[in-house]
Amino acid sequence: MNKKSIKILSVFLCIILVISSIPIATFAKEKELKFTIASDTHFQCRSDVGALTSADDFGEFAEGMLNSETYYHATFQGQMNHESEAINRKMLEEFAKSDSDFLLIPGDLTCGKRESHKQFAQLLKDTEKKSGKKIFVICGNHDCDTDNLDKYIDINEFKKLYADFGYNEAVAKDPNSASYAVDLSKEYRLIAIDSCIYGEDNGQVTDSTLNWVIAQAEKAKADGKNVMAMMHHSLLPHFSVQPMIKNYAKIAEKMANAGIKVVFSGHLHANDASVANTKEGNTIYDIQTGSLITSPNAYRIVNVTSEKINIESRYITEIDTKYLPEGFSETQLNAIKNDFASYSSGYFEAGICRWLNRYIGSAGKLGKMIKLSPDSAGYKIVDSLMKNVGEALLLPIYDDGKTPEKIDSIEEIAKLANVELPKSNYEKVYQLAAKIMGGFYHGDEAESLKTVEFPLFYACFKAVLVRTISNLAFSTKTSKVFNSLSQQIFGVAPYEKMLSDSEKILYSSKAADNILESLLFNLCDGLVTDLSEPSDINLSIDGYGKNDSFNKEFQLSVLKRIIYFLKGFIAYIL
Repeated sequence: MNKKSIKILSVFLCIILVISSIPIATFAKEKELKFTIASDTHFQCRSDVGALTSADDFGEFAEGMLNSETYYHATFQGQMNHESEAINRKMLEEFAKSDSDFLLIPGDLTCGKRESHKQFAQLLKDTEKKSGKKIFVICGNHDCDTDNLDKYIDINEFKKLYADFGYNEAVAKDPNSASYAVDLSKEYRLIAIDSCIYGEDNGQVTDSTLNWVIAQAEKAKADGKNVMAMMHHSLLPHFSVQPMIKNYAKIAEKMANAGIKVVFSGHLHANDASVANTKEGNTIYDIQTGSLITSPNAYRIVNVTSEKINIESRYITEIDTKYLPEGFSETQLNAIKNDFASYSSGYFEAGICRWLNRYIGSAGKLGKMIKLSPDSAGYKIVDSLMKNVGEALLLPIYDDGKTPEKIDSIEEIAKLANVELPKSNYEKVYQLAAKIMGGFYHGDEAESLKTVEFPLFYACFKAVLVRTISNLAFSTKTSKVFNSLSQQIFGVAPYEKMLSDSEKILYSSKAADNILESLLFNLCDGLVTDLSEPSDINLSIDGYGKNDSFNKEFQLSVLKRIIYFLKGFIAYIL
């Protein structure tokens, strides 16, 4: 070998030695964990949901609905039950083709019936086989029952039917609930938490289950794993009047201090993210995913590294109509095929129409809230009030001027009540309610405060209330009972000297304001105000290897939570 060859070989060996001295991790791509979340899938098989029959079978509470020929079958909450199989199949197809490592479903997998559970479990099994990827589930409040077990399943049958989706792979199982822990990778462990009280919207994590969860979190840390959790109910509040698990602040604090950084939840059918900090300086996030079968038909993609946890919302924008049950008309099928997102949005609007007709048009809900006996005179007055309000809210918002001799629009009622309606292109009040509620479901609820929907909705409601209260309060048939009830509930009652129309309107306006503040404020505030700092639709939070930077002021102490609520209240009224 000549000198030149020796020099070249020496340089080459030096390069090899230098490279070999650099840690392999410098060149190796950091291991990422990527997965899909689809919540509240509410799958209903064809035998359970039935064929889509004629509009006559869905006619109740459909008064005033636009495009009823397409949306007569809409459910009260906008859940697309007849379309649920097609929507779920599309989501599973997209998951199978994606680069997600696995799929999480945090509860309300089906309507609770045995046959739907069997078919959904088979769909999940087929997807796992086709994709080679794992699916992990936990129960929701609609998945199981304690009665009617001829058609519905209990929690023990749930664990058997879904044994292949977490329970068989579990590194630990809670003996007192359906909770389990499972390894997602060498770096990450998932704790799936049973938070259900069957038959109720609120949830619970019992002391025994909480102790088990904390023990599993500590075991994961001892094993060198980062830990995350999945449960059906919210761990942290997402809006002000939502159903929660009992003692959520104490539970969240213990879980955060045990090293659980993020919990993936569902239940409220809305995309939302909340965050809180413990006194010890630990941060915990609750990432809530909306219902797959409710507009905007969202699911999430989560990408986890030591530096960042990125959450992205995606949407079902088309479905295969061959998976729909029988009975869909050509009009409906064409709407689904041409623009499924618009079809879904219209379906949701129609569902809100039915909901308003059902609950606003009678004293059922309000009478129960103010503890009136259905046989009392007061209940009958409230029932008359709600009936008049419900009928008025069915009217067109704006007057077309064709019937000046009749009061047949909310705009005409508003003029009599000295209430000004903002201008818009909306035709019906239920469209406004759907837009506001839809913003909450989508995750951009704060935008409603910047647009015409919320002010117009409030003005319409007030105008109708003012007119209705004025009619009831000063009618010879109802004034005595109504005025006594008004003093008791609203804190204000008319006086005999109120003889002029302006005095009557002034009283009625005050009573309407009191009703709106006491009954609608908390609900509307929750729907248009974001309780926590992270973005709800797409967000990026610090990973397990970094300190958190979000929302350090919102702690889980009672005092801090009161201060945070008051700040939100002040921001709302200003």
